[in-house]
Amino acid sequence: MSTLIKLSTVEVGTFTKAIEVVKKHEVKTKKLIGDIMPIALQHVWGHNSVGLLNTLIHALSPANKKVALVFFDVMTSHVYGGSKANKSVKEYGKRDKSATKGAKTRAENFFDLDSDGNIDLDAGFYGGDFWLFVDNEVKIEAKNVDYMGMIDKAIASATDENKGGFTSEEVMNHLISSGGIDKDTLLALLTA
Repeated sequence: MSTLIKLSTVEVGTFTKAIEVVKKHEVKTKKLIGDIMPIALQHVWGHNSVGLLNTLIHALSPANKKVALVFFDVMTSHVYGGSKANKSVKEYGKRDKSATKGAKTRAENFFDLDSDGNIDLDAGFYGGDFWLFVDNEVKIEAKNVDYMGMIDKAIASATDENKGGFTSEEVMNHLISSGGIDKDTLLALLTA
């Protein structure tokens, strides 16, 4: 069983400094991605080439890759999927000619402002702001998690002789002491 440790004042200071470094990099990364996505979109339409786009997609973190794929799926007519040579390597490939006109209009609108010179999200006028597009268009759905199944597995592992080795009584005492189960609720269930 692992033991959690309390950080010393020195370690907390070091950890705090590390958090600040991460924060600075995150801000810088967000700006860089916001700057490069519109350029990549212009390159795809200007050259009808996805080579550099694929290089960019492979360079992104999984979270940024998800939002970039939504962006390019909406703004280009190239198809994302496995290549003929290697189905496990996902990349943009050939253009879907039937989707070209709509995608080109959306890409042009992405860079434009409305007739009053304003951003109009409903009309797709983002002024070239990638993160504004992401905030408005990308919906990250929460995964459907089977918490009850996880509890079942955790209790089974905790009471398994070869794993946790705890008795049922120890597991119940832990659940009560940790606040996972209220004593009054437990008594109500037992008397029902």
